[in-house]
Amino acid sequence: MVPSIKTIIIILFVLVMIVVIDSIYRRLKPFIFARRGEVMAAIRLLMLPSDKYKVLNSVLLKTNWGNCQIDHVIVSTFGIFVLEIKNCKGTIYGGDNSEKWTRFLKKRKYELVNPIKQNANHIKVLKEFLRVDCPFYSVIVFNNKAKVRSNAETALLTKQKDLIEDIKRQNAIVLSRDEVEEIADKIKQYSVGFIASTMKRNKKAREDIKRRVFSVSDDICPECGAKLTIRKSEYGEFLSCSNYPKCNYSHRFIL
Repeated sequence: MVPSIKTIIIILFVLVMIVVIDSIYRRLKPFIFARRGEVMAAIRLLMLPSDKYKVLNSVLLKTNWGNCQIDHVIVSTFGIFVLEIKNCKGTIYGGDNSEKWTRFLKKRKYELVNPIKQNANHIKVLKEFLRVDCPFYSVIVFNNKAKVRSNAETALLTKQKDLIEDIKRQNAIVLSRDEVEEIADKIKQYSVGFIASTMKRNKKAREDIKRRVFSVSDDICPECGAKLTIRKSEYGEFLSCSNYPKCNYSHRFIL
C-alpha cells in the first residue's frame, strides 16, 4: 500500500523535528551539564542549618577586570566557604601551582584551568570587598564519578556526596550570627544591585556567566564548539578558541 501525501508530509516533519531537536541539544549539552553540577550543589547545601550557614548561589561581583562569578558562597559562624564546581568525570590530575590540570576520559586527554588558582582569584575579590577578619576556605567540588589525583594543600577537594560532611568539619566559631547576617546581606546587595542596575549590564552578566561555564567546566568554545586554549599577551593570560582565525572567540582568563 502506497502511503498518502499527508502521511509522507507528517513523517518528513517528524524527521526534521528530530534533527532540529538533536542539533539544539548538542549545542546546549555542555552548558546544561556544567550548570547541573551547580544545581546539585545548591540542593545539597539546603541541608546546612540556616541559623549557622547563609548560602548564596551564583554570586556576581564587579571588579576592575570585569565580572567575577562565583558558583556558591557560604557565610557561616565558622568562616566563609567559597565553592567552585567542576562537574567533570574521568581521572583528574593537578596541584596547587600547576599551570593546568589534566583530565583523562575514555582514553582521551583534556586540559582544565587550574580550579585552585581560579578559586583563589574569587577569594581575593571577596576579601578586598568584605575586608573581614575571618578564615576563607576554598572548596573545589567534583562530580561523584570523578577520580581526583592531587596533593593540593591550599584548597579542599571534595565530591558532591561528601560536600556537606566536609564543610561541617570546620567547627571553630569565628563569627557571631549578627556578623554572618551582615556579611551575607552585603554580598547580596552588592551582587544583585550590580546585575539589576540596567538592562545592558544584565545582558552582559548573563553572557559572562554563560561563557565562563563553557570555558571553565568543559574547555569548549561557546561560539563554535572547538577546544579552548590558554594564550598569553602583554596584558596577561586569556582563553582563546583553538579554531582561530576562523573563530575569534576569546575571554579573559583571570576570572
